Amino acid sequence: MALSFSANADAQIKGALAKSFDELEKYNYFAAKDGFYKALKKEKVPASYGLSIIYSRFDNPFTNLDSALKFITISRKQYPALDAKLKTKYALSSIDSVNIYRQVRKVDSLAYNETYAAADTSMWSAYLKWHYTSYFLERAATQRDSLAYSIAQEANTAMAYSYFLNSYPAANQHAEAKRLFEKCTYEEWTVSKHVDEYRSYIKNYPNSVHRDEAEFEVFKKYTRSGTPEVYLLFIEENHGNKYLDEAWRNIYASEIGDTSPRAIAAFTLKYPDYPFMEELLQDFNLSATSFYPARKGAKWGYIDENGVMRIEPVYDWCEPFAENFASVGKDDKANFVGKDGRELSTDDFDEVYSFKNGYAVVETDGKVGLVNRLGNWLLAPEYEECGEFSEGFVYASQGGKFGYFNSKGKAVIPFDFDQANDFKFGRAIVQQNGVHGAIDSLGNVVIQFAYNWIEPFNESESSRVRLGKLFGLMNHSGRLITPVQYDALGEYSGGYYLAAKGGKYGFITAQGDTAVPFTFDLDPAALLQSKFINGYAKVYQKDKNIVKVGLIDTLGKKVIPAMFDDLTYSNSDLIPVRKKNQWGYADKALKLVIPYKYDAAGPFADSLAMVSIKGKFGLIDKQGKPALNLVYSYLQLIDSLCLVADTAYGVINRQAEVRVPMRYKSVENIDGKTLLFKGADGSMHYYSIAKQRFIWREEIAEL
Repeated sequence: MALSFSANADAQIKGALAKSFDELEKYNYFAAKDGFYKALKKEKVPASYGLSIIYSRFDNPFTNLDSALKFITISRKQYPALDAKLKTKYALSSIDSVNIYRQVRKVDSLAYNETYAAADTSMWSAYLKWHYTSYFLERAATQRDSLAYSIAQEANTAMAYSYFLNSYPAANQHAEAKRLFEKCTYEEWTVSKHVDEYRSYIKNYPNSVHRDEAEFEVFKKYTRSGTPEVYLLFIEENHGNKYLDEAWRNIYASEIGDTSPRAIAAFTLKYPDYPFMEELLQDFNLSATSFYPARKGAKWGYIDENGVMRIEPVYDWCEPFAENFASVGKDDKANFVGKDGRELSTDDFDEVYSFKNGYAVVETDGKVGLVNRLGNWLLAPEYEECGEFSEGFVYASQGGKFGYFNSKGKAVIPFDFDQANDFKFGRAIVQQNGVHGAIDSLGNVVIQFAYNWIEPFNESESSRVRLGKLFGLMNHSGRLITPVQYDALGEYSGGYYLAAKGGKYGFITAQGDTAVPFTFDLDPAALLQSKFINGYAKVYQKDKNIVKVGLIDTLGKKVIPAMFDDLTYSNSDLIPVRKKNQWGYADKALKLVIPYKYDAAGPFADSLAMVSIKGKFGLIDKQGKPALNLVYSYLQLIDSLCLVADTAYGVINRQAEVRVPMRYKSVENIDGKTLLFKGADGSMHYYSIAKQRFIWREEIAEL
């Protein structure tokens, strides 16, 4: 900056101060500096101004921007307090507010460049502190904050981000730094992924944005096995965790079984602290209430047993309820709806199957999976086939091979089998290379792969097996109870198996012991009809090549000799018996009480029996007198009512009084409580057996 002075002008700066400015003009910085310092006491504003110029130049050994700032600040602050005469005097020597401000700007700019080159946060902070009127103030703050943030990022630790946040609270990076501080803190506290680390983190950082994530990890690690016991332990030891409700609901989903009122009541007694008792009461009431598909117009919903519409008709189709859920469809997609009207999942499936044992098979994009009653996936839809969940396991197939998953959806038995079956009594029948064997829940082979067929295990603790054309019995451990030697083995019934060999049959126990000797003639009907029920079994014997039927007890004693063409065991004092294709009734002494004249005859119940002649059905009493004339082409007894038909279906009571006129195309006994009638026009009508009236009628106009 060029300065102009005239020594002869009285109003201008004179003496030593003027000489100092002259020396400054000549770049004689040593002399100028000494002169300005000597003039400081009397002429502080111009002397400070001159010193600032010296210290701000880079062509002398005195360069020091801090000193330049110090002296120009003195000049700037004291100039406004000067009297007008002095201001005029100094202005003649170009020392005025404008030039002072220019020097301030120059020092600010030079200091900014110096600080920028140093790239040091402490220097930036010093700049911001001392150059507080700088034009570059906002830019300097941005540079400092960016540099400090990059240092924190390079360290990438919770401590580094914490220092940044505390040191630079107004930084633009504050929000991002806080996010990274939270992230690093979470990761550093949980580095070993141990459940206690997550619990400690939650305790020390209750308001963290990662609390939900930490709580989920605690929930997941506590409940890995998926048993009610681990869910309960999680609840007891993690008060306040947001997944407590889910834990309770998982306990309910796994414990409730078939969702019957009895099961729900048992759950309430077992878990008195269950927090959703109102929902449980609702489930109890809903479980005890029957729901039936009903159509209104072109849409389907559900009515209850009183005919009240409980789920509005919004579906294109719907199926009956099973375990408090029903399959429904809308817009070519399927889902489940509960009796409370809520759909199970926000996902839509291509096809769904009924719930069984708390799980349901669903299909999406040609693959099947398994969901629970909470709508959560046990198995994602990645499989070609999926079984029913049973005894804690479910089979699935992938790539044509079958394996098993546990209740947590973990593959526990490899995909090594060509066919698989549900677990029963701790065993599952599987197939490899065209032969059958059995495995236990650990996947161990307990029955070697050697048989053409193995019957699924049952309550008898034995199963039928076939090797070639012969049959034998095997226990659940794979040990043969009997050799594979029988021509036929009937189904297990009443504690015994029918066993046939060499054209004769008798009965053996589940332990393979002979209970009834092999004295009866094997007839094709025997395999289906000759089984113990309530302690008695029909038996077949030939008399002059004519097969006769009798009745024995479990000791093999002949209760009724093989003297009839057929008979039906009955607890009544009269037994239906057949000779020469005609049925009648004999007493226990085998005396014929009601003559042979019926084409069909059923056992007596409530002193009445259903009989038929030439395709017409009716009822008779124990004297053989008609209680209901044989005029119906169809007859079924339901409590005090008779479901009947001639050319159409209707209902009468046992006094032949019409309750529902015979004008319906078909009828179905839904559940023993309600009949579903369908008209020739396709309309649906529900009839209550107990109330003896229609509870829902669909008008043809609605179709």
